Amino acid sequence: MRHILGLLSILLIFGCSPTEKTCTLSGTVTYQGKPVEKGSISFLGEKSSEGAEIVDGRYACQVTPGTKTVQITGAKRVPPAKGDDPTLILYEDYIPAKYNWKSTLTVEVQENAEKNFDLK
Repeated sequence: MRHILGLLSILLIFGCSPTEKTCTLSGTVTYQGKPVEKGSISFLGEKSSEGAEIVDGRYACQVTPGTKTVQITGAKRVPPAKGDDPTLILYEDYIPAKYNWKSTLTVEVQENAEKNFDLK
């Protein structure tokens, strides 16, 4: 009985979900004219959410087709506060909310493409 339940679980996870087409999106992300050195980019749709890490101003990821809201974060290293352990490595998000959790940026994904974002 346990083998049957295990097999059914595997089929539900891998065998019964339709495989959606994806497109490769890649590009650059800058903020105030400088590459976002470390951060993330997310493409949020009605049925899916995909994303990637931003490294040295570049990203690449697989995204399902459709209209997506784009959310971008960027982290910069900041020094520890006075009295904190001086060896702490801390980061702070410096991209304004209008580009991440309050984002109005959108992109239409239809095919493999390069999408660059120059944030002001």
